[in-house]
Amino acid sequence: MHLSVINSGSSGNAYILEEGGNRLLLECGEPLRAVKQRLGYDLTGITACIVTHEHLDHAKHVASYIESYIPVYMSHGTKRAVTERYHLTDMQSDLITALDYSLTQIGAWRVIPFPTQHDAEEPVGYVIIAPSGDNLLFATDTYYIKPRFRGLKHLLIECNYIDELADANYEEGHIDYRYYQRLQHSHMSLGNCLNFLKANDLSKTRTITLCHLSEANSDQRAMIGAITGATGIPTYIAQRGAEIALTDTPF
Repeated sequence: MHLSVINSGSSGNAYILEEGGNRLLLECGEPLRAVKQRLGYDLTGITACIVTHEHLDHAKHVASYIESYIPVYMSHGTKRAVTERYHLTDMQSDLITALDYSLTQIGAWRVIPFPTQHDAEEPVGYVIIAPSGDNLLFATDTYYIKPRFRGLKHLLIECNYIDELADANYEEGHIDYRYYQRLQHSHMSLGNCLNFLKANDLSKTRTITLCHLSEANSDQRAMIGAITGATGIPTYIAQRGAEIALTDTPF
């Protein structure tokens, strides 16, 4: 598999997951034109777009994706919230497929949604199974993850902030109390990310990619160092414009 990062963070989120000419879009928080530009205006092979929740930086451009005949999938709660928040017509809403918490075939891909913890109506993450059978866990905008997993090959997981940096920024007045509190109850810290990784079987995991980093409260080098130190697994940052090969080569 190959991961192309259109953008990752509070300004917008959109990724392209590709294997053997099959493309699956993750999130529609960036304009469709950004996806088109990244693909050289060749939309061949795009199967669908899956969305985690209704917030602007993840779902703002859902209408243009639907209007371009890209199938869109999300949870039942997210569909309700998206329909209301972005004033979708009945026809547009009908073109969104609401997912249950079960294995769903989407073209050559298979996805399994799971609940996440965020201030949204029904946020989800996904285990995504590629046409080859390779898999990736995608979890963002969640301060922790309840389910436990086995056999994960690749992870695209939020690591939004470092507790000590957020504490210092709050104490020094760089962030206000409301933002500070929301951060702790809606986004994943480095500590919680490490706890999740330690609680799961990573014996088959080949890559970890950290996404949705806070501009003010993160440190890429420290985060990569902490994750690789704890797991021994190659770790990358999903930053704007990144191209990341998700290989199955043992390390």
